[in-house]
Amino acid sequence: MAKLIDKKGRVYTKESVYSNVKLETGKTIVSFFKKLVNEDKNYSNETNVFSSSHGGAISKMKAGFFDTDYSSLVVAQSTIGKIKGISKLRNAGIVEFKRGKDLLVAVPLAKILQPMPILLISELIGTAPNAERVPAPVPVLNESLNEKFEYDFPKHVGNELYFNPKEQLDVELVFLGGVTIPTEVNGMILSIELEVKPFSTAANRKAA
Repeated sequence: MAKLIDKKGRVYTKESVYSNVKLETGKTIVSFFKKLVNEDKNYSNETNVFSSSHGGAISKMKAGFFDTDYSSLVVAQSTIGKIKGISKLRNAGIVEFKRGKDLLVAVPLAKILQPMPILLISELIGTAPNAERVPAPVPVLNESLNEKFEYDFPKHVGNELYFNPKEQLDVELVFLGGVTIPTEVNGMILSIELEVKPFSTAANRKAA
């Protein structure tokens, strides 16, 4: 964990925490940073993401899709539906960042989505002697809305989101236009990663 000093002279540790959730067909909302059966995460606090008992600040977030076993997505004629499903979620997804029930920030998923590792392969269609090898489809990947593939919180929330020790963090992915998670991406993994700065002392919390 890296240590840093902010403009007010406060010492922080900087950490990266993630919440990886398996997608389920038909869902309209995906929750992150919760105690969920289908969630993989790298921290233990159930109220919020800070390892310190004094709360902390969240400064950045980013997201990424993975195949069902965290491997590269293999794209062939038979799996092109996964690319279409990911595109649908990317274009319709909004990540809502809440403190309890209060909505603090809503960010398009496309703004924080990392480039996905993709392996293109050809595919043998039919049976011998009439089998034909079909070239790999070439997906047209949408350009990122953000060159850094991550989100810095805006000035109107102070560039960082501050949480006291008992304040509940809620991060949810919702979809516009009645979109639900399509069958083609069932079991795939969506990861949300946050850059956090736990407060080292109660005094730091008060200074925020």
